[in-house]
Amino acid sequence: ATMVAGENVGIQGIIRDVTDSKLLQTHYLEEQKYELISNVSSGFAHDFNNYLTIIMGYSYFLQDQNLDKNIITAIKEILKSTKAASELIKHFTYISHKPNKSERQVINVNGIIGKLKQTMDILVSSNISISHNLDEDLQSMYCDPVQMEQIILNLIFNAKDAMRNGGKLTISTYNLKSEDQQHIVLAITDTGTGIPERSEEHTSELQSHSFISYAVFCLK
Repeated sequence: ATMVAGENVGIQGIIRDVTDSKLLQTHYLEEQKYELISNVSSGFAHDFNNYLTIIMGYSYFLQDQNLDKNIITAIKEILKSTKAASELIKHFTYISHKPNKSERQVINVNGIIGKLKQTMDILVSSNISISHNLDEDLQSMYCDPVQMEQIILNLIFNAKDAMRNGGKLTISTYNLKSEDQQHIVLAITDTGTGIPERSEEHTSELQSHSFISYAVFCLK
């Protein structure tokens, strides 16, 4: 403040824009969060794979023994599930690592879906059937394949959660042309439970329908 004859006649101050500083701080905290998730997932995967290795080792040992045919069949199922669990852990460890830079490349969504088939079969319950309706002429696109996997798995998770009592999940892809733009559409259809609807007595009732989640990608 500026004083003249004992009275305040003016105020001086400094205004500083801290927007960039706040953005840098937010970015730093996000990076720290991803690093923590990456470290935790890596440690978990390492320990879990150690247990799987022990299970597989004993299973292979028992498989070579002169045991009853039904027991051998059961051991083969144990090995099959253990290998699938190992692949699942590897996959989620991979996608939990945030890439330092964009690794965009030309991909075909159908190929990503095919790659995730085993993972999706493990994720959904046995009372949920999965069918595919993929466009054989689907155009390729330029994107990060890891991000595409995350998008697909998120849609699958949402559909799975909506079918607590089982149902049918359909994965569809097709080309879509809108004005001068070419798009690729990924659609996940489920027969899960709908949004609660209020009746005249204001009671909630769940209605069963087919629900579709869309992911639309524009080709440039």
